[in-house]
Amino acid sequence: MTAVPVKPLRQMLDLLSSVTDELVMAKRDDGWTLQAVDKSHVTMIRIRTSLLPVTDEPWAVRIEDIRKGLKGDEVELTLDSALIIAAGNTRTRMPLLTPEIPNQRFPSLSGDASASILADDLRTILKDADAKKVNHVLLSISEDGVVLDATDGQGYGQTLRIPPEECMDLDVLSKAESRYGLDMLGRFIKTLPTGAEIRISESGDYPLKVSLSLDGFDAEWVCAPVIVDE
Repeated sequence: MTAVPVKPLRQMLDLLSSVTDELVMAKRDDGWTLQAVDKSHVTMIRIRTSLLPVTDEPWAVRIEDIRKGLKGDEVELTLDSALIIAAGNTRTRMPLLTPEIPNQRFPSLSGDASASILADDLRTILKDADAKKVNHVLLSISEDGVVLDATDGQGYGQTLRIPPEECMDLDVLSKAESRYGLDMLGRFIKTLPTGAEIRISESGDYPLKVSLSLDGFDAEWVCAPVIVDE
């Protein structure tokens, strides 16, 4: 039986749900992790965590089933033929699924440019961008800081600029710039915990990587760039 705090467990499930609706816990070369690829094979996530029970074999459950059992500030998790969540006097028992382990290896990305910023800054562009007019976000990282441009073909829309002095860390070998689907990028950013510090890394037309570390887990998310004809 493992006692875990509810808040970081919810945060972790929120991030995972931006890519998949099933939690699959499996042992990999770098330890026990959660890993998933979305159905369109555009985004991928990897989470290393100490919040979940570990067994000799991989196991899986539906994310929504776990959420139903999360009550109060702390719960106890037990895993045998099912996953049991104990919250006070309440016991939630959920069936285990047959784990489907993604074949794809998580990419090793260093990035030509990276910056550490607050997740709340990225939410600004999503709140104001008109999804009916704008399909893509142009993200650039350079010595001038981070720029997210969500404008349509006529130049109407929103542009967010985070200058170097507002970045908690900025590391640029050369300017990196790519477009990403507003829907895909937005789906993940909306799940980021308020106030979380995130690190974004990109290299031109290579996948964008967003990483963060919170109590109980470390997460890495990648999103393939969108090739748009000028």
